[in-house]
Amino acid sequence: MTRHARSTLGLALLAALTLTGCGTADVGESEATPVATPTSTMYVPDLEQLTPPPAGIIDDKTGQTTGPKAPAVWDETSRAAAVSAAETAMTAYARPSVDPNTWIEDLTPLLTPKAAKDYNFIRNGNIPATQVTGPGVIVNDDSVYLAHVEVPTDAGTWTVMIVREYGDSPWLVERFTPPEGIH
Repeated sequence: MTRHARSTLGLALLAALTLTGCGTADVGESEATPVATPTSTMYVPDLEQLTPPPAGIIDDKTGQTTGPKAPAVWDETSRAAAVSAAETAMTAYARPSVDPNTWIEDLTPLLTPKAAKDYNFIRNGNIPATQVTGPGVIVNDDSVYLAHVEVPTDAGTWTVMIVREYGDSPWLVERFTPPEGIH
């Protein structure tokens, strides 16, 4: 049987099945009661009824931010947010006297997932810096998604590499780099 003949046969069977299901009679009734059938069985959702999740909500399963993604730009707001994120992270990082479990728990939300895994193995008691001593300064902003911010501490100026996924995503630390001569 050719492909065309099979398609035609399939359509004929579908039409016959559809027509035979147009009416039914209940057992015990003397007359058949017609049953209304919809003209189309295809469901089309009303898109106006669907509400997208709000922007900025992190999906528990994927870890991705839901909602519209704002394009990243370098403006004063982005620069201020980058510097603030680097200073906050360096303040959380430069605490060698804090209990190691508390230190990593406080630091992890400020890190990328990869950095969180890597810094979980760092012994904070070996970090020579104990406090941030001045404002951070962006020293490399070649990309709107990555910046290097120098943050002065009592153990020299550290470089904090921060990244973001979208314009409305938070800046997260990928790496802390100590001043030259400190390992």
